[in-house]
Amino acid sequence: MNEVMFQKLFQQIQTLEKNMKQELNSIEEKMETKLRNIEVNMATKQELLSIEENMATKQELQSIEENMATKQELQSIEEKLNVIYKQVAENTEQINELTSSQKRQEKSLQILALRSIEQEGVIRELKYAK
Repeated sequence: MNEVMFQKLFQQIQTLEKNMKQELNSIEEKMETKLRNIEVNMATKQELLSIEENMATKQELQSIEENMATKQELQSIEEKLNVIYKQVAENTEQINELTSSQKRQEKSLQILALRSIEQEGVIRELKYAK
């Protein structure tokens, strides 16, 4: 009986050992896959150096912060821009009016020039008629 129990125990141990090896192999495969993924996605030293070279220093960030406009300054600039936009609109309207007026004056000058030529012709005719 001891031998039968020993055999069963031995078989159970072998089965457990087999299952543990399979489980261990599965875990190793998963770990290798994860490690490969990490290696693929990991930055190289050169990439890290490039990133580091392109990063702003604390002094540069402080300089940027010191030179940045405040909300009040931006609001003031926006107000000034609005005034400028209004002035540009008014100037455009005035230019359009001046252009229109200039066209009317050009037409008037053409009419006056024609009348002057006609009158000059009449005066010559009168001169020669005498």
